[in-house]
Amino acid sequence: MEDRMAANRYKGKKSLKQPDEFITLSSRVLKQILLHRNKVISVLGVIVAVGLIVSGADYLSKKANAEAFLMLSKDVTQYESIQKESTSLKAYDAVKKNLEEISGRYENKMGGKLANFFLADGCFAVGEFDRAEALYRKAVKDFDGNVPFESLAKISLGYSLEQQGKHEEAAAVFSEMPSDTGNLMGDESLFALSRQYGSIGNTDKQLETAKKLIEIYPQSMYINVLREKFPGLGRQES
Repeated sequence: MEDRMAANRYKGKKSLKQPDEFITLSSRVLKQILLHRNKVISVLGVIVAVGLIVSGADYLSKKANAEAFLMLSKDVTQYESIQKESTSLKAYDAVKKNLEEISGRYENKMGGKLANFFLADGCFAVGEFDRAEALYRKAVKDFDGNVPFESLAKISLGYSLEQQGKHEEAAAVFSEMPSDTGNLMGDESLFALSRQYGSIGNTDKQLETAKKLIEIYPQSMYINVLREKFPGLGRQES
C-alpha cells in the first residue's frame, strides 16, 4: 500500500518462523524486496486508476466503478497520512472498515478488487497473516489473467504463507510463478522458492533453484546472498 508498510513487515513481534542461517543472512535483503514490491504496487495502481479513468474505458465509465476508485484513493491517502505520523497499526485501523466496504460493495469492479488487495497488504503489515492469506487468495482469483497484478497477488500470498510457517504451501505458490526473464518478479519468486526448500530441509531443491536463479538472472540482486549460503555458486558466470 505504501513504502513504509513493506519495511514494517519484517519488524516487530512477528517474524519468519523457524529461522535458519539462510533466513537470518537474507533478512536485510528481504526488507528491500518488499520495499521494492510495494513501490511497484503503488505505481501500477496509479497507472491503472488514472490511465483507465482518463481513457474513458467502458467499465470505468460506469458510475459505480468511478465511485470505487474515488473512495479507494481517499482511503489510501488517509492511510499514508496517518502512517507517516503514527504507526501502520493505527493507519490500518483507520481505513480497515472502509476498505472492507469498498471491496464488498464493488467486488466485481477493479476498484473493489484493488481495495481487497490493499486490505490484504494492511493485514500483512500488522501481522494478521492468516487473514492476509485469505484476502490474497481472493486477489489471485480477482486478477486472473491480469499479468502484473496476478503476479503481485501470488507472490504476496506466498509471503503470507511463509510468515505462518506454511513453507510447503508457499513453495507450491512460488513454483507456479513464471521464472523467465520476461516476468516482472521472476528472480524474486525463485529466491523465495529456494528459501522455502531450505526451510523444509530439501537442500537439493534449494541448491537447484539457486542455480536456476543465477543462470537466468546473472545480474540479480539476490545472487550475493545465495553465494554466501552456497560459497562458489555460479562464480563462473560472474
